[in-house]
Amino acid sequence: MVKKIISANYKFMCLSPEELLDLIAQYADGLELAVDHRKPYELNYLERLVDIIGNYPLRLQIHGDSELPIAEQRHFLDLLSGYADKIGQILVTLHPIYDPDIEESQRLTEEYFRQAVEHVEGTNVKILIENLNDDMETNQRRLKLGEIAHIQEGIPGLDYTYDLGHVIADGASALEDFADGIRLKDSIINAHIHTTIDGLDHQPFYAGDENLALIAQVLPYLDRLESVVFEYNLYKCRGETIKDRIIDYLQSMKEIDL
Repeated sequence: MVKKIISANYKFMCLSPEELLDLIAQYADGLELAVDHRKPYELNYLERLVDIIGNYPLRLQIHGDSELPIAEQRHFLDLLSGYADKIGQILVTLHPIYDPDIEESQRLTEEYFRQAVEHVEGTNVKILIENLNDDMETNQRRLKLGEIAHIQEGIPGLDYTYDLGHVIADGASALEDFADGIRLKDSIINAHIHTTIDGLDHQPFYAGDENLALIAQVLPYLDRLESVVFEYNLYKCRGETIKDRIIDYLQSMKEIDL
């Protein structure tokens, strides 16, 4: 059964790990936590969460930072490997490396991911590579699923996080990118979903969203899919307090039938 996962980051950390996990357990199957390992408070929160997550029927995944130099990334992966020994496999999603030159971006990405995957070989940590959308604010042309396919195929043990929200955000190229998703489906084990409103990415799905149909068309084809991460900007969810917004976030996940 495909697991429903909420995406969490520093915005959620005003709640204790216990309070956060109590809420998530009512609506979802786990969380994908983005952690800045250079911030002691965030690392401490992750450690406290790992200490108690075994008391819940929840899965922990990590959204990592590909801007870290590979030496720092290895250190963080070692930390996660120790956690995985306690709680089971941890999926770690990383972005491709950006460079204004597409071919250079591909070369740097392949080198980075090869080193990361080799570093976790034999551990209970699995590295996933994620497709991106173009960043209109910074005018960055970033790597799509089809442009990282040869990288994934050339690195044994590397699989995909397929971000359908990024495909939606790119608009005109969506059909071509969705075709790549179906073509590469045997290597997709994690997906990210979110909608785009007035050009803004990472918006929550609510009833009636026109992009719900696009998601529903693709997900059934992904035979190896283990988890779907609802990757929303918490501040775009409804509510007066952070806790209210988290509850709204979790409740809105029922709009997607897995």
